Amino acid sequence: MRRVTWILAIVMSAALLLAGCGKKDAGSVVKDLDHVIGKLESYQGTGRMVLQTGQEPQEYQVEVWYQQPHYYRISLTNEKKDITQVVLRNDDGVFVLTPHLHKSFRFQSDWPENQGQVYLFQSLAQSILLDTERQFTKEGNSFVFDVAANYANSGQMARQKIWLDQKSLAPQKVEVSDSSSNVLVKLDFTQFEFGKKLEKDSFDMQRNMTSWDLKSLDKDAPVSGAATEPSAGAASPDGKAPAAGKDTPASAQAGAAGKDAAAGTPASGASAGAAADGGKAPAASPGKAAAADGSAKAP
Repeated sequence: MRRVTWILAIVMSAALLLAGCGKKDAGSVVKDLDHVIGKLESYQGTGRMVLQTGQEPQEYQVEVWYQQPHYYRISLTNEKKDITQVVLRNDDGVFVLTPHLHKSFRFQSDWPENQGQVYLFQSLAQSILLDTERQFTKEGNSFVFDVAANYANSGQMARQKIWLDQKSLAPQKVEVSDSSSNVLVKLDFTQFEFGKKLEKDSFDMQRNMTSWDLKSLDKDAPVSGAATEPSAGAASPDGKAPAAGKDTPASAQAGAAGKDAAAGTPASGASAGAAADGGKAPAASPGKAAAADGSAKAP
């Protein structure tokens, strides 16, 4: 009888120990997240982003690819207006592409290292790691962090809530709010995969301009190197309508409320310059003259 009692005690102790080990607190999750960042090689994610920074909500389908050490491809599609733009970083620099207009813009920038981006895992993870006053909860299969929004030129953007999958720590959802807890940007990831194997030329500008399956892309048309500044169609700091007209989509980026957003550059608050609808060339930004080689210096 005494032997049975000891066995039961050992089993119960082991069960309690395992249960305790299975509980994650903020500190252990942050430690795990730092480990994921440290070994990060690549990822691919898709989602739906809604901006509330203008007179009416702007919705974008987002696809983001990353491959170490510094290759990025972010596709932003406004399905309502049938417009897709691509933010690209490769060995040649940082580019904003508007394939359906056959336009490309090059920026002298270290984007995205110089500012956060709501759809980049590194930016979200760093927001959590750097905020020593982070708030932590659990919801269903998610770890939820409430941290300071650290987007450059973010203007009224004060806080962000980030939902991470409890098993993989992949991002599930992000909400960026102002100081009154009004949600200005919402991004729901529909899919996210670490270690995604990407093709060698996934970040090649020519391929992205001519070979991707975009509805409005004429693959036989020549690629233009026109030295035209990106559109001033980004949401302005005061939340008013885009400067380039009602048919110009707001720049699809969480930092669109920044003072540089009107320039529509990836190095400013907006991640992609908004292109004019209807096949017209993007409107030139005031006070910014494009270089003869088609490049433009980011503000």
